[in-house]
Amino acid sequence: MQTLVIEATTHEHGQELYSVLSKFHPELFADANCDRHVSIGLVSDRQVVELLEAIQRYLTENALRSLVSTLRVAVAGRSFTLYA
Repeated sequence: MQTLVIEATTHEHGQELYSVLSKFHPELFADANCDRHVSIGLVSDRQVVELLEAIQRYLTENALRSLVSTLRVAVAGRSFTLYA
């Protein structure tokens, strides 16, 4: 199973992502540098599409409030930056 990892900019941001993406059963953790991450196991193509749509909604809503306009994600050893 592949895992998508989202890098949160702050602890609060990580908690918010964890809450927003709760239907995907995320895990919230900190790495050795104390950076916050939200990890989600990917089980189907449909789930990947739903997850990416939820992330896009989150980015769009937060960009409108001038809070967050980009997210860094990693999957299958590759990193990507998503923009609102």
